[in-house]
Amino acid sequence: MRQSLRRLLPTGLWPKTLRWQIVLLLAVALVFANLVALLLLGSERARFNRDARLGAQVERIAALLPALHAIPENLRENVLRASSNRAFRFSMGTTPWVDAGDDSLVARQLIASLHRAVGPLADGARVDIERHGRWRGEGRRFHRARLSVSVPLGDGTWLNV
Repeated sequence: MRQSLRRLLPTGLWPKTLRWQIVLLLAVALVFANLVALLLLGSERARFNRDARLGAQVERIAALLPALHAIPENLRENVLRASSNRAFRFSMGTTPWVDAGDDSLVARQLIASLHRAVGPLADGARVDIERHGRWRGEGRRFHRARLSVSVPLGDGTWLNV
């Protein structure tokens, strides 16, 4: 084994004493451990950012639902138009945009947070998370996610986001 380790370093750089060989081994192990930690932190940061974005979108829907139930039907379209922006489009329709919904853990958590925020107003809500980006390993981590939500308003119309 010692001969194979010597081949990794250029001639003359391999330490001659056991003490310096152990020091070199520890230094290499520290560098390797820091690289692994850097990769783990990067993937966790991406997951946290995605979850925070999805949570903010659900909070925005939760803020709009009680207002839609409280205002007259003829003003709902104006409120939805004013609430929409380039990245977040609200609309009302007789059919939901989301057919069956996503049964993933994240989708169930988003529906649960919507229920916590607005209670029974969120009954029948459907969430679909469309994932985009690179697929890495068995964890199936995606960098971007598009959220589609359909919530029944009770009068035969659906709030679609």
